[in-house]
This record gives sequence, structure tokens and C-alpha cells, in this order.
Amino acid sequence: MNSNAGAPANIDEFQQGARAGREHHNLYQEHEQIARERMSARDIEDWPVVALAILLGPPIWTEDQDFFDSGVATWTTDRVELYLQDR
Repeated sequence: MNSNAGAPANIDEFQQGARAGREHHNLYQEHEQIARERMSARDIEDWPVVALAILLGPPIWTEDQDFFDSGVATWTTDRVELYLQDR
């Protein structure tokens, strides 16, 4: 067992994870340009999260204000807590 939790144990595991990452990128790649545009004035490195939210439709649970005004619904922890209290 690998002592680094979550780290690949060997090169085969690493390569398998890299392939999976590329496959996942293909899922939201068609939304990359619009996501990058929406995040260009903020933190451009956050574009994959926005692209996935555009693709799948869920809100983003975040305290990071860079996502606010990205055109995707956002929920902060206090809003999630309020929502869950009503359940």
C-alpha cells in the first residue's frame, strides 16, 4: 500500500490516472472557451469548475468570490446549511 494517501503507487497507476483525467477533460472541453471567458477577469485557473457546472447544471459550492458573477449559480456554506436545515 502506498503511504501517500491518494498518490499513485506505481507508474501504471499514474498513467491510468492521467488517461482518466484526459477523458474527463473531454467531457467539458466544449465549454472551455465560454468558461475561460467568464473567468478571465477573475481566476482563470478556475475555468474547469465553471465548465463542469455549465455542462452538468449544478451550483458551485464555494466561499471563493471569484465564482460570483460567473454566470453559474453559487452556494456558500451558510446557504447550504440553511437549505439542509429545511430537509
